[in-house]
Amino acid sequence: MTLILQGNPDKFDVDDYLARYPFIYWSLPVLQDKVGIGDNIIIWRAGSLAGAIAIGRVSELPKQIQNIDYPEALGNDLWRKEIDEPTTIKVGISIDDVRITVEEGMCTRELLRNDAVFKKNRIITNPQGTVFQLSDEEFFHFIGLWNSHTSTISTRDDDGVHEGQVRRRLHAFRERSVEIIRKKKEAFTEKHGKLRCEVCGLSIGDCCPAEFGTPFIEAHHRKPLSESSEKVKTTIDDLVLLCANCHRVVHSSNDVDSNLEQLCLHHGVSI
Repeated sequence: MTLILQGNPDKFDVDDYLARYPFIYWSLPVLQDKVGIGDNIIIWRAGSLAGAIAIGRVSELPKQIQNIDYPEALGNDLWRKEIDEPTTIKVGISIDDVRITVEEGMCTRELLRNDAVFKKNRIITNPQGTVFQLSDEEFFHFIGLWNSHTSTISTRDDDGVHEGQVRRRLHAFRERSVEIIRKKKEAFTEKHGKLRCEVCGLSIGDCCPAEFGTPFIEAHHRKPLSESSEKVKTTIDDLVLLCANCHRVVHSSNDVDSNLEQLCLHHGVSI
């Protein structure tokens, strides 16, 4: 399942929330019994600069605020109006990528409204409410659009690039280099003949049409950027190529290293 979760910046400082926390909570008034761990989430900002500004996946199933695992990640100080009630149902989301501005590569409402596939979704035709569901076709199409509008800010040398530096525009955010991911995919394809998941071996042609291309394979950082307070150097050896399913399993809990080790053991591989 893929859900778009819409936030109103006049009520809650969505931008600052995404800048502060790699793991967030979002109200989920509907579809609570349909959501599963690893489901895809797109964060949508309403208002004058509406559009998709972050992507992630479900890491904690919906439950009342008073029962959530990490109440310190609620961002209660960011409410501009009344705060949520303790009985409000929220879902826990691990954020993979944040793009607050057009320069950073957000997918604006105008861009998606002019897209032949996405323009039919209710977030465009009737954006009332906070929860919108995407079909598989719409999600794969969206990921293609998202990846084609990436920011390429990075500092590089012959061996790799420096990532994770805290930069200040409208907010503080972690840089992630699109270029180093591209180099990793190119090097892997040159060595192995095709792009595939390094753990389960799944390639794009095994599950969907080839025209969906490289967005099917995602890059996992062995050393999470969020764990460093300064910029860190990333080389292609620091990245693991995973299909969307394996990537979500690896991030299904906070014990990422152990999850990756168990997944590799299950598939009989060593990376």
